Amino acid sequence: MPVRAGRAQDRRLIQRKGRTCLWQQAVPDPRTRDGGRHDYTQSDETDRGYLYSAGTTIKAMFHGDNRDESFNMAGAWEKGRARMTFSAHLDIGDQDRITVQELFLRDSLILTRGSGTADIIRQTDVVGLLLVRDADTEYTIGTDCKLSETTEGSWQVEWLTGGQAPTAEAGYSILMKCKPVWVVDGHSMLRGFSGKKRHQLPGVVDLKRDDVAVRGS
Repeated sequence: MPVRAGRAQDRRLIQRKGRTCLWQQAVPDPRTRDGGRHDYTQSDETDRGYLYSAGTTIKAMFHGDNRDESFNMAGAWEKGRARMTFSAHLDIGDQDRITVQELFLRDSLILTRGSGTADIIRQTDVVGLLLVRDADTEYTIGTDCKLSETTEGSWQVEWLTGGQAPTAEAGYSILMKCKPVWVVDGHSMLRGFSGKKRHQLPGVVDLKRDDVAVRGS
């Protein structure tokens, strides 16, 4: 849709009041198995059966944020929904991914110590580690372990030479700081004062939190 779509005053408001986000368009992963099941043996299992574009930086306004965090044997699982308003010329659609760049949140996971030097974190856009510990030991970030990024763009807890580490196959917990990631749930409603593109109102979509709980569903 051309940039001239929508009212100029709406675009100015969103640019002034909106949050900076990375918008990535979604397409179905061609490796999806018969019956719609994604092959979770692939390295990019966090993408829920979709592949994403490199992304475009946009401004958007968020409202109606509602989150629910529950706890079980696998750790803390946060689910949530929100709505997002964006400029009419942006063709944002179902299953697209929105990553807020300016605000961070805390999240926690239980990981299992592998046999190598690092353990993959099934979470996107991790900014930093806040706490790493098991039932007996609190590990020192920067001495025992650190956050590192793989060549595939995943994040991992890297265990450092000379430091302490959990034994292989043992569980441990991490507390991390992340960028909020949302998935578009459905298509935007087209609204306007007339049939002319310049009178079209901003787009509005429903969002759901994209954390481990959503990707595992």
